[in-house]
Amino acid sequence: MFRNAFRSLPTAIREPLKSLLKRVAFRVDKEGELSLEQAMGWLAALRDAGVSFGFPEDLSAGRGDAPLAILKHDIHQNLDRATAMALAERTNGIAGLFFMMGPHRLNRKFFGSAKSWDQLRGIQASGHRIGLHLDVMDAILRRGDLYEEIAEILAGFSHAGIIVNYANSHGNTAFGKLGIRTGDFFVETARDVRVSEASGAAGKRLNEHLGQYSLKIIGERFGVHYWIDNRVLRDGVEVAPVVYVTDNSGAVKIPARKLSSKKFDIDGAFVAASTSALVQAPSLILLHPQWYAPGLRAAKQHQPGTAHFNPQILADIRELNLEVGGTLLDVSVRKDGFRYDFRLNRRRTADHLIVALHGGVAGARELPVLARWKQDSYFRAPILSFFDPLIHEHPNIPAGWFVGDLARDATASIAEIVRRIAAQLSIDSDRVVFVGGSAGGFGSIRLACALGGAKFISINGQTRIIDYYPSGHEPFSAVFDPAHTPHENAALHESRWSTPPGLEKALQGSAPLRGIVIQNVNDKHHFERHYTPFCARFGLALEGGYSSDKRLWSVPYEGEAKHGPETAEIARRIVREFIPELLA
Repeated sequence: MFRNAFRSLPTAIREPLKSLLKRVAFRVDKEGELSLEQAMGWLAALRDAGVSFGFPEDLSAGRGDAPLAILKHDIHQNLDRATAMALAERTNGIAGLFFMMGPHRLNRKFFGSAKSWDQLRGIQASGHRIGLHLDVMDAILRRGDLYEEIAEILAGFSHAGIIVNYANSHGNTAFGKLGIRTGDFFVETARDVRVSEASGAAGKRLNEHLGQYSLKIIGERFGVHYWIDNRVLRDGVEVAPVVYVTDNSGAVKIPARKLSSKKFDIDGAFVAASTSALVQAPSLILLHPQWYAPGLRAAKQHQPGTAHFNPQILADIRELNLEVGGTLLDVSVRKDGFRYDFRLNRRRTADHLIVALHGGVAGARELPVLARWKQDSYFRAPILSFFDPLIHEHPNIPAGWFVGDLARDATASIAEIVRRIAAQLSIDSDRVVFVGGSAGGFGSIRLACALGGAKFISINGQTRIIDYYPSGHEPFSAVFDPAHTPHENAALHESRWSTPPGLEKALQGSAPLRGIVIQNVNDKHHFERHYTPFCARFGLALEGGYSSDKRLWSVPYEGEAKHGPETAEIARRIVREFIPELLA
């Protein structure tokens, strides 16, 4: 037994190793976990950038021009999370390798149960493949023969209907201080090393097995030709160089490129930088499923979560078919690593479509926030309510303005989704009306411009992000591009951080874009910092009226002395007066 062999070690070695075992890296860290949703966003970003997820055979074959990524998961302690990760990857059109141990202290709670075999068969049936995760040194100390250990484990897998053609080594950290690695037991990868004689009987036993096994023989005997640690070997020979990616430290790192995500946070800056790196060469990506908690980020910030939102999950908006489903449709589309959540309420039919955008989400009880979706009897038209995708990745920011980040243009992607939905509803783009307040007002202007010929109603909206309160634009800037200050980002990316540049360009075109800016005069910050300079730039009267070309309209009103939604009177005018005027 491993325990007996461990006890036979000298005290000078055993006690430090005991302390190390208590901190073993492959546990679920209760103080910090990674988000499954963030991980899927990152993998989807790689996929959308042209990375092709495949298997070691594809590396052997030299799979075309698309950069290949081999995704591998070592299963420890939590098979439920491995199953959740497999399902999430399948939803995103991604397949990978899931490496399962034989009986071991890291899986003794579930190994061999009927449920565990069902879960592994389910992972396999969904397009993923199963590999053997072998604790080489434990097997040697416990059994004395590595080949016999492999034969017994694979026989059990085969009996359960699990096909295994791949294997890798468990990095048993308890033996790190002995100066050996798992590769030292295979003749193809062994170094000229020995365990110190001071380690006693266990060290002597390990020395007897160094270089005594062969990856080629394992391939010949068991059909397990590929050994995949931080390289891809076939029968002991490296197939081709790969860029290795690992989450062993709680952050996702690419050591060869000196890139790392934040601790327990696959942040936008890492997504952008790693995507640029991994489209250049084949990669091998190690993610441990037990570290990835479904819904982690939203659950920490907003309770009780997103139970009210039950979406179809699509890898591409082209998969959406409005001919099926009811009058209320929840959809989540993955694109560029972002998750685009929206709800379509089509209880009413009309010749136009209302697209509703929420404002800031600070204090929201649950995500996603879906504005105005219940107001079908009020608008008397189908309503498409969007949630800002940046907030899924960074739920601690108060607003995202439907902009995205440096690498991903959420405005352009939402406009494309709206265009496709409008087409399926037989509604022309110039009959789409974007309606939003505050950050949603900002988004309504930019989205109407992006769609081309659409209409917008901005209610107490920002017109330049940098002119909003620092408590809003500073967190946004930190996730948009942390390499620059908010003022630098606003200057470098004016067309995304500000509404006037895009609106001026759109008004110069022939598309019939029109819009209304509505402002509470008692909301001093927005009246003075956003509404007033916007009106001056576009020739609109502060007291209300049309621009010279009748395409823009300013509407001030008297409300409470604070920032908030429109009054009931303005709400009635939006339906009875403003929308008919815009569509006339």
